[in-house]
Amino acid sequence: MPLPTKWPDKEKCAANQEQIELVSQLAEKLGVPMNNPDLWLEAVTHRSYSYFHHSEYEARDNEKLEFFGDAVLEMIVIEHLLKKYPNGDKGNLAWLRNDLVNNDNLRETAQKLGMEDFLLMNGPRGWLGKSLADVFEAIVAAIYLDSGLETAARFVAAHLFGKLPDVDAIESGAHRRAAEVFNNKALESLNIMPAYKILKVEKNSPRRGKASQKKGVQRFTVGAYLEGELVAKGIASTKSKAKARAAYKALLKKGWLDSLRDVKETESLTNY
Repeated sequence: MPLPTKWPDKEKCAANQEQIELVSQLAEKLGVPMNNPDLWLEAVTHRSYSYFHHSEYEARDNEKLEFFGDAVLEMIVIEHLLKKYPNGDKGNLAWLRNDLVNNDNLRETAQKLGMEDFLLMNGPRGWLGKSLADVFEAIVAAIYLDSGLETAARFVAAHLFGKLPDVDAIESGAHRRAAEVFNNKALESLNIMPAYKILKVEKNSPRRGKASQKKGVQRFTVGAYLEGELVAKGIASTKSKAKARAAYKALLKKGWLDSLRDVKETESLTNY
């Protein structure tokens, strides 16, 4: 069943001139054309805002657009991965997909794009974390519905695909032993032993994939630190895998691992 290309219309225009100006500025900032301001307004409206302003505010909140945007984003990312790595292992491609579309990555991307300045929300700023990931997905849906799949795909490619890890590392399995390399590199370069900390444990995570829906499944977020400073985070279904992913990202961020080929040639990384 193809994804819909139209969104249910409301009886009357929801956006006033001030709100139209708000979403126009957002679209301009993102470099994306805007044809339907109501759609964009819905994308940046948190449930708390529509609840407290229901008497004068006709727009729906962004929860359904976020739900739809999740599917659009998944489709764009999977198509890109299949084209880029036509012979890639399914499990490794799933690793790459999850690494791109997890909540932390979407939140960080939304923050870099300044989306929080346009989010309509009544509530504590502590809600921003998940809300920013949601608004990113809702905006992907709005772009898709307003300007088509090609425009949405260009937007996603411009802001997410640059974060794609080196697939050679994934294919070789070397990333699984990245903590060992990161520890050695940190000691060699800085005379510092890295520290790892579990930042979050999620049970029965609803995000991405059938496996995450099974009862009892957990998702761990682990941070890699140097002298108390967070260098990178990794997310996985086990603590050891999350630690390895955090270390692998830290290696890339510090410039200590140029490619997976370097890892392939490192004897200590060839065994898992």
